[in-house]
Amino acid sequence: MLFIHTSNQLEQLAHQFSSVMNKPLNSVFKPEMVVVQNAGMARYLSMQVANISGISANTEYLFPAEFMWRLLRLVSPEIPEKSECTPETLRFHIMQELSNHADHYPELMHYIFTQNNFQSVDESACWLLSCQIADTLDKVLFYRSEWIKKWESNPALESQKNWQARLWIRCVANKNLMHWLHLQDQFKVSIN
Repeated sequence: MLFIHTSNQLEQLAHQFSSVMNKPLNSVFKPEMVVVQNAGMARYLSMQVANISGISANTEYLFPAEFMWRLLRLVSPEIPEKSECTPETLRFHIMQELSNHADHYPELMHYIFTQNNFQSVDESACWLLSCQIADTLDKVLFYRSEWIKKWESNPALESQKNWQARLWIRCVANKNLMHWLHLQDQFKVSIN
């Protein structure tokens, strides 16, 4: 069952969450699933529950996209267990794209090349940038899904407009990586 708790005060949310955690689930081995917006919120809630109740255990914190993926898997078990577009996976695709095709991203050249030398890619800087971009694209996928749909509907035009669209198209769309937005659309079609 899904319960939504809202508040503009973190302390209030922590107390609501702690009271929910005091009511056990049907199975003691099943973790309580909690959707949070970021890892900091998960840590904060875990610490607050531990302070209020004396313990915080058997809680699984999920980000919104991870939660959506799990819901879609409940309906279609043939869906892979993990999304191919998680930030942890996407950062490697981005790193490969930026390292091999840096000239396609003139907007990012000063980040990925060694200082004053546009001949060799600074692998460390490229990796850090790839991690940041992967995290940002994950947020775009969930919070600005209309951008992703627009980028994928007209890749030639969109890739000319901005580097983010160009990068998404080359790292995800052209490789046919499955993300929850595709699955969600397929799910809507199968219901109708």
